Amino acid sequence: DEAQQHALRDFVVSQVAVTRALFNFREAFQGPSAVIYDPQHLLSSQTVNRYSLFHLLCYYQLSPPLSRRQFRHECAETELQGDFYLQLLKPREPKLSLEFVYDSEDAREHFEKRWCGAPVAPCGFRMQARERGGDILSGALDARIVTALINTPLLTLILPPDDFGAFLARMRGTDLWARRLTVRFPDGTFDDGYRLLVGTAAFHAHAELLGHFLAKERLKPDAIII
Repeated sequence: DEAQQHALRDFVVSQVAVTRALFNFREAFQGPSAVIYDPQHLLSSQTVNRYSLFHLLCYYQLSPPLSRRQFRHECAETELQGDFYLQLLKPREPKLSLEFVYDSEDAREHFEKRWCGAPVAPCGFRMQARERGGDILSGALDARIVTALINTPLLTLILPPDDFGAFLARMRGTDLWARRLTVRFPDGTFDDGYRLLVGTAAFHAHAELLGHFLAKERLKPDAIII
C-alpha cells in the first residue's frame, strides 16, 4: 500500500546515502557548505572562503542568504560554490548551539527500531538554535536555513536518550560530540533527549558503541537466539 511504498522508498534512499558515504569515507557529508564574504577577515585571512554552515551559524551573525548571482554582484566574484552564499557580519555573542528537529511518522518504539543504533540517512531534519546554556531562540535562523536539510538524506547516528550515557563514557577525551535532537511523534508528544552525530563521526561513534548496542539487544526479552 501507499504507506509501505513510502517506508520502502525512505529505506532505499537511506541505504544508498550510507553506501555512498562508505565509498567516500573522508568526504562523507558533514553538513551544508557556505561561501562567505568576509571583508573584516573574522574567520580567516581570505576575503572569500567556503566553510561549514553549522560552524558559521553557531559563531557568527550572518546576512540573509543570497543567490549566487547576488553574491557575485554585491560581494565579490568567486569560483567557489556552496549550498549557501552569505556575508559575515560580526562574531556572535553569546554563541549558539545548533540542534535538529525531526517529525517522526512512527511511534517511539518503531522510530528507534527503524532509525537508531546504526548509521542511517533519513530525510526531514530541520535546524533550530539554542543560546548556550539557555533556551531555544525562535527566529534566530533564517527560514531558508531552518529547512535547508529537509529533503537531504542526512548521514547520521541517532542515539536514544538511554544510550547517551554510554556515548559519553566511551567518547570522553575524543573530538566526537553529538548534537541535541528533538523528535516529535504522531501522538503529539516529543522528546528532546535524543542525540545525533553527522557524517563520518557517525561511523566512528558506531564502531565504538557497537558492543554496547549488541549487549543491549541481548538483554531484550524477545531477542532472537541464533
